[in-house]
Amino acid sequence: AQAKPDFKYPDNVKTTALADIKKAEGSGDKMLLLDAVIRYTLAESMTSTDNAPKVFDTIEKYRKQESAPEYAALYALLEAKAYSAYCENTYPPREQKHETLPDDISEWNYGDFTDKISQLVALALKDKEALRSAPLSRFGKVLNYKEKYLKFYPTLLDFCYLTGGRLLDDISSPLTQADFDEWLSFHTGEVAPTVYIKNMYFFAFSFGNDNGDARIML
Repeated sequence: AQAKPDFKYPDNVKTTALADIKKAEGSGDKMLLLDAVIRYTLAESMTSTDNAPKVFDTIEKYRKQESAPEYAALYALLEAKAYSAYCENTYPPREQKHETLPDDISEWNYGDFTDKISQLVALALKDKEALRSAPLSRFGKVLNYKEKYLKFYPTLLDFCYLTGGRLLDDISSPLTQADFDEWLSFHTGEVAPTVYIKNMYFFAFSFGNDNGDARIML
């Protein structure tokens, strides 16, 4: 027999996630906190687009209070992806950003979203040295990647370039040649990442897309 749909699934996820958030805040477990925030905001997003302000406020809260640059970067990407998903699902007017951003997100133009997403991607890439020092394999609980390809994008910096680059591609504001050159500079003398990044550059500027394999769970 076909299984009945579980209409309580989002609520159950939220309940568990909120309990884990409380636990993580008490213990200082940054990984558990990020994982729980991802689960909580995903469940809120599944329920209704009307929950978007709560989703954005929640991620922003933890991003702003996070002192570790690697976790702050992941919150920034998570927030950027949440705005990107909302923009894609609500079809805002294709107009330039407002001079004064409306408090009500339903009144935002497409330009407001692209500006916000660009700012968040820039925040995610702010502390490149710290991200370069963080192995991507440390974040397997909250990130989805193919382990056999880790030699091509071994650090959190690579992940942030990959994920941020995709978000920027989606708003027709891709990484520039200067961005790729800076990314390459962090892998001087490392064959596998250098080849991978050069291939990314080739695909981005030849076909307007890429063939990367890392993404954030959301």
